[in-house]
Amino acid sequence: MLQKGGLAWQGGFLGGVLAGVWFARRKKLSLRPLLDLAAPYIALGQSIGRIGCFFNGCCYGKPVIWGVYFPVHNARLYPTQLFEAAGLFIIFLILKRAQSKPHQAGFIFVLYLWLAAIERFIVEFYRADHDILWGGLSLAQFVALGVFAAGLVLMKVFKKIN
Repeated sequence: MLQKGGLAWQGGFLGGVLAGVWFARRKKLSLRPLLDLAAPYIALGQSIGRIGCFFNGCCYGKPVIWGVYFPVHNARLYPTQLFEAAGLFIIFLILKRAQSKPHQAGFIFVLYLWLAAIERFIVEFYRADHDILWGGLSLAQFVALGVFAAGLVLMKVFKKIN
């Protein structure tokens, strides 16, 4: 039922990482440089996808007087889709710049995880298309905290491997 949404990026991300792991093993390539290579473009793809969310009216923000009028919601709302598109594009630029500097293999991917988690955690405060679970936080914010923590764990693992 694509007309009702359900095309969350997490499934594509997980599928892409699993396909990358399979590809790296099959071709006997080191996974961390591949993850570093892909990370900026994951952020760029997410950024472009959020523009689609804006046009669709999904992933919408809370009502605000100066907001963008969304006919599907008959309201002026924070354009959180554009906040995310801009934030993810900035993350793309940061990651591209970081790629050009000396870094430990896997660091660019971990940096993506950290920055994307922070960006999503912040934007969620302005979104209205979710339920608050606990402590004033949404499920997506708890997931963002988990992604950030996963980045910390990966960084420790990568440092031990080197």
